[in-house]
Amino acid sequence: MFEDLIEQVTKVIQYYEDQGDQPTERETIDKLVHPFMEHVLGVDYRDPTAVKAEYDADISRSKGEKVDYAILRDGEPVILIECKALNTSLNGKESQLKRYIGALSHVSLGILTDGRHYRFYADLDQPNILDNEPFLCVDLMKLASEATDQLKWFHTSCLDVEALKEAGRGWKTVAAIMRMLESEWMEPSREYVEVFARRLHVGPVTGSVRKRYTNYLRQAHRLLLPEGITPATNGDKSDNGICGSPEPRPGDEPSGDWKPLTDLATASKLYKNINAICFADESITQIDSWAGLLRTIVQKLDSEGCFSADDIPARLQYYIKRTSEHDFRQYVELSSGLAVNISLGQKDILKRAIAFLQECGHDPKKVYIELNSEPPPVTPSDEFRPLTTLNPADSVPQTIRFKDGTTETIKSWADLFRFIARKLAAEGHFQPERLAHNLHRTIREQPPTGATVPWIKLGDRQYIRDHGSASDRLKVAVRLLTLCGHDPDECTAK
Repeated sequence: MFEDLIEQVTKVIQYYEDQGDQPTERETIDKLVHPFMEHVLGVDYRDPTAVKAEYDADISRSKGEKVDYAILRDGEPVILIECKALNTSLNGKESQLKRYIGALSHVSLGILTDGRHYRFYADLDQPNILDNEPFLCVDLMKLASEATDQLKWFHTSCLDVEALKEAGRGWKTVAAIMRMLESEWMEPSREYVEVFARRLHVGPVTGSVRKRYTNYLRQAHRLLLPEGITPATNGDKSDNGICGSPEPRPGDEPSGDWKPLTDLATASKLYKNINAICFADESITQIDSWAGLLRTIVQKLDSEGCFSADDIPARLQYYIKRTSEHDFRQYVELSSGLAVNISLGQKDILKRAIAFLQECGHDPKKVYIELNSEPPPVTPSDEFRPLTTLNPADSVPQTIRFKDGTTETIKSWADLFRFIARKLAAEGHFQPERLAHNLHRTIREQPPTGATVPWIKLGDRQYIRDHGSASDRLKVAVRLLTLCGHDPDECTAK
C-alpha cells in the first residue's frame, strides 16, 4: 500500500540532499505531502469535495489565518493538516493546529508535517483542546510495519474518528510505557531498582543495596538481548511508530544513603547527620538538622495552601498555634498567621513530620531523607567524644564537658544525666514559661504522689524524673539538650 509512497519520498529527499538544496514549503507540499494524501488518506488533493486548501479556520482573534489543508467528508472538515518545509523542526509548531481545532468544534484530528515526518494529534485529554503531545509519530524514511498498520486507520474510506481516537489513547499509553522501559533499561531509576530489590533482598533497601541492584539489573538487561543489540534511543523511536511524552525522570541522586521517612521513624537508633530531603515530586532540598527537616516539610505544605487558621485538623491542633498566641521556643511561621513548633527531639520530629504529611494528603513513604554515609571518625578513648557517639555498653566516661567549657567529673551514667539536667535548669530552660511541651511529664514542680521512680531535684519547685538504665539516661539527656536548643554533639565526654 505504501511502497510507491516510500519510493517517491525517498527519491525526492535524496535529490535535495545530493543537490545540497532546501525545498520551499510549496515544493514540500507538491512533491511530498500531496503523495501522502493520496496513498495514506486516500484523497485526491485536486478534488475540491475531498480537500480544501487554505481552509479558513475562522479564528476570531486572528482574522484571515488559514490552515494549509482540510480533509473533507460530506463537505465538513474531519482532519486539518499544517505543513512546513522539509527539514524544518516541528517542535512547538503544533500551537497553530491547536488554535485551528479550538475554533472548529467539530474537528478533533490534526496532522503536522515537514513532508517526511508526520505527527498526529487529537483532543484525547479534553474535548476540542488539542493535546500537547502527538499520539502517533511517523518517519516515512523509517516506516516500521507497526506504523503502516496504524496509518491505515486514517484512510478516508474507513475513517472512524471516535474509534481512531480510542485507539490513539492506547498507542499513546503504550508509547509512554515503552519510553519509560527504554529509559529504565539504559539507566535504572531508584523506583525501578527498588521493585526488584524489595522482592529479592533480605533486609532494608539502603543506598548501598540499591547500588548493587542497579548493577545487577544492568547485567540482566544485557543478558536479555542478543550480543551487539541495544534498545533504541528516544531519538530513534520518536518518529518511527507510536510516540508520546516520556515520563519525568528524577535527577541523579546525591551521594549518601537515602531512606524513606517512615523507615527512620520506626528505626531503633538515632541518626546524627542528615543532608537532604526528597519529596514525591522529586524536588530536593538541602537540610542540616532535624529541626530543618520539619521546617522544610511544613514550609512546602504551607506553599501548597494546606494550612488555614480557621480549619486546623484536630490531629495537628497541639502542634499549630496562632502566631499571636503561641509560646514555642523554636518555630516556623506560616503564611496564614500560624506557627508550628519545631523545638523537638529527632523521634518526635519524625513522628510529627509524618503526621503533617498525612493530614495534607501526602504519602510519607514517598518522602526520602539522605543520611550522611560517611563513617564517623575514630576518636581515641582519651579524647572528648560527642554525647551522641557514646555507647552505654562501654565503660562510664570520667569527665563531661558542656559547650561553654564547663566540665564535671562523673562516676556513673546517673551523674552524667544529673549534670546535664541541672546545667539546663540553671540556664532557665525548665521555667514554666519556657518549658517545652514535650517535657511537662518529665519535669514537674514536685514529684507525683506515690511515684515509683526516683525524681531529681533541680532547684526550687523543679524536679526531673530519673531513668533507671544507662541507655535511657543517655537518650533522655540527648533529648533534653535538643529540646532546649543545644546541639548534643557539642556536649562531650571522655
